[in-house]
Amino acid sequence: MMGKGGPMADGLTIYQDAKERLQAIDGSEFSTFMGMRTLKVSEQEVQVEMDLDGKRNSVGTGHGGAIFSLADQAFALACNMGELTQVARSASIKYIRPARGRLVATATKQSEDERGSVYRVEVHEGGTLVAVFEGVGHKLKVKK
Repeated sequence: MMGKGGPMADGLTIYQDAKERLQAIDGSEFSTFMGMRTLKVSEQEVQVEMDLDGKRNSVGTGHGGAIFSLADQAFALACNMGELTQVARSASIKYIRPARGRLVATATKQSEDERGSVYRVEVHEGGTLVAVFEGVGHKLKVKK
């Protein structure tokens, strides 16, 4: 996904600290365990995919926690591309319809200020919208 010290996908160039942060998020123990794979990191959006095999609930559809985790991963990558580390201040999700297969979560920035940011993450199975997630990021320190 990312190269050392150089531009990222789609010509995106970011701070070295952010590159290390994104690599840590992308390669985290949990995202690896869940089978998440980052597809795209750009100024416009972040895309992460995950298959629901082994992540289904008792009625055979994708477990809500697995879908939330995928959306949260896309949000974490998207809000941590800047100079400052961000953590989630809040997050919510609306489940639209059940899913059973391969999901792709796409995170896009809605707003940002000196204290944090807001991202919308849409989760799709093929062309079908499965869930909509909103994450509010909190910057750990204010830029000088």
